[in-house]
Amino acid sequence: MESVNNTISSQVATQAAVGGALPKTGGVGGANAGQTGQAGETKNLFKNQPVPAQNLDSEAADNAVKDLDKLVNKLLNELKSSPTQAKELAAQAKNLQLSPNLAKDIKSLVALAENEPDLKEFALKLKEFLKPVADLKNAPLNEQIKNSGIMLEANLKDALNGKFNLPSAINKLFGDIKNLSNQQLLEQISTLAKDDSLSTNESFARLDQILQNAKTAAKDTLAGSPFKQLFETSDKLENAAKFMDKQANAMSGSGLSLNEKTLNAELNKISQLLASAGEKMQNLNSEKLSQNRGFALNFAELKSAIKDLTDELSALAASQDKFNDFAQKIVRDGADGNEGATLQDKLQNAARKLNFALQIADKAGFEAKNNLDEVGKLIKQQNIARAELGAVTPKSAEETAKLLQNDVKSALLNMQSKSPDASPVKDAASKLLAQIEMHQLVSAVAGGVQTYLPYVWEGVEGGNIRFKQGKKQKHYAQIDLNFQNFGQINIMVALSENKYIDLAIATQKEEFKDLILSGAKELKRAIGEQGLIVSNFSLKTMPKLRLSGIYGGLDKLDMGFDKKA
Repeated sequence: MESVNNTISSQVATQAAVGGALPKTGGVGGANAGQTGQAGETKNLFKNQPVPAQNLDSEAADNAVKDLDKLVNKLLNELKSSPTQAKELAAQAKNLQLSPNLAKDIKSLVALAENEPDLKEFALKLKEFLKPVADLKNAPLNEQIKNSGIMLEANLKDALNGKFNLPSAINKLFGDIKNLSNQQLLEQISTLAKDDSLSTNESFARLDQILQNAKTAAKDTLAGSPFKQLFETSDKLENAAKFMDKQANAMSGSGLSLNEKTLNAELNKISQLLASAGEKMQNLNSEKLSQNRGFALNFAELKSAIKDLTDELSALAASQDKFNDFAQKIVRDGADGNEGATLQDKLQNAARKLNFALQIADKAGFEAKNNLDEVGKLIKQQNIARAELGAVTPKSAEETAKLLQNDVKSALLNMQSKSPDASPVKDAASKLLAQIEMHQLVSAVAGGVQTYLPYVWEGVEGGNIRFKQGKKQKHYAQIDLNFQNFGQINIMVALSENKYIDLAIATQKEEFKDLILSGAKELKRAIGEQGLIVSNFSLKTMPKLRLSGIYGGLDKLDMGFDKKA
């Protein structure tokens, strides 16, 4: 690590992570994952724990991070003072093609360096990083991004500040806390984290009390809402949709797990629910609200959605072949708009439109409902985390060093410093470092996370992945890939309220669109299995020249995109 520490302060473009520009998502970032606080504070809920072994806190490393922090803040301040310059820089960085396919070029570098005695160790680290895309899963993707090089400085800072190895349940708890939309609750937990007088068990007991109080407050607010029953109705609509999703998934195996009595009971329950919703919705249609154009349009669409669902269920109830007709209605892929939407898609769409109407009609009640959902999940996760307190262990120097040595940028810096001037290895490492640092700089300017596709994917010429946190519980991911045979594809994924997924896909070639469409049902099923709801799905073909900017790009990642219900 000495080579990294000596080199790090001279890397001007490595500021994205350390400068605080990356969103606190609790997943990808990795820095201070077990810590919570505000304004850069690093307080911890873990009090009076054993003192960890000394780890990478040498004066040289500490000074390197401090110097980098100063440099980062200076650069970011300059960029913030000149929005035009920032946008130009982001555009230049985005279009820079020093190494458009980093994974492929890393593979080539490994081939050059693995027979060099002084470089073999670092070549092996890069080789270990290069995983086939077939291994892509949620947890491995987090690790791949964490080790891709764009997080090196964040990981180094975390190594200097972090003192404990935390079990996954505890890390998830802190990640959930960081993503709280309830700012008052977040401030209360942050205040708790600053209290060094409490033991770990006392801290968790106090946290439980804070969460229970928040739960009670949300329940009281919701109980006083004039639209309490409609809030309950939206939840029941979503639950009905989930029930149908389960039935659709079951059909891929042994078929419908329903008898005639159960099916009739479920359909009657949903029909009664829709009738009740239609009746209670009239309370929403006040003169004041009708003057709100957005509310009026949504309300009209909501009434139409409820009516269409009522008619469809009535026709289904009167069907001579009820089982077959029901099965057909819940297995359509839903990719072609309302005409091809499944019955559960339509129920989810109605629930979301109802939620939108309620958000405008009763903001306090809507926030209370969301707070109640958040707190309920936190209480559950806190109980799981508390059971793993015994697994919290101090970090050792060896563990920390291993963590940083797995980083791609760390390996490249070492290879660069140990290679002779004008050697192919040094040249290749320098080009790869330049590209990684441009990703870091773009991340800083755009206020999100951008990196290359950290997997080896035969047939893919290059790709970028971007993450950004928006306002009001919104998160965005944009994926750009360039296939040899299928051309370009641009995918925008938006997550709202921690459960609704909007998915927009643009392909360069029609045949690629058709291929994706054939797997749309399987894709939606996989998303549903994660507890998420696909609320909008759009798939289109677009010319190559328009693909790059179809969904806004880095500085406009939170802008809207085409939707189909």
